[in-house]
Amino acid sequence: KTLQKVECGKSYYCKATVSENVYLSDVVTVGHDIVQADAKAPTCTEIGWDAYEYCTACDYTTYVEKEALNHKDTLVKVDAKAPTCTEIGWDAYEYCTACDYTTYVEIPENGHTPLDAVRENEVASKCGLAGSYDLVVYCDDCGAELDRDTKTVDALTHTDADGDYICDHGCGHEFEKPVEDEICEVCGKVHTNFFSDIICFFTRIINFIKNLFA
Repeated sequence: KTLQKVECGKSYYCKATVSENVYLSDVVTVGHDIVQADAKAPTCTEIGWDAYEYCTACDYTTYVEKEALNHKDTLVKVDAKAPTCTEIGWDAYEYCTACDYTTYVEIPENGHTPLDAVRENEVASKCGLAGSYDLVVYCDDCGAELDRDTKTVDALTHTDADGDYICDHGCGHEFEKPVEDEICEVCGKVHTNFFSDIICFFTRIINFIKNLFA
């Protein structure tokens, strides 16, 4: 069948070939060849339309375009949040509740800034009893405890530098007193160690000077 270009709803002269060299002629009226198209809702970035129909033989259509929403009435604004030592932050940004649009940019956490170690929980050593303390490192920015190391201090030993037979550390320990002939005639005490010898030596010098000017 040979047809000239047609428009739906109009009549045309049509020549149809029945067999070789035999033709039938008639006037035909062309109707629309309608196709139904489903609706498509517009998105933030793409156009949409309601359900419509169109003709495959001409430009007839009921199509009406709907504009893209461009995030209308769906934008949420978020305030900025500064990063901390352990948590991320961000500048002020906005995002769309209807799609994945966002201007969010993450700011990494700062990390801790350690201060010099300080001593805490000090327990003084005593005679026969070790002492201890904690060596602690804190963060300069957030104050978090970053490290704690317990150190031990050696125990003290009984000493009697002043020769009074009582421990100089105040523990109450008493040294055994010597017999009378071991008491120094100059200082009146027993020389129990090097320090008591030194004290006695200076005591002799002081007494000599006193006697010299007496």
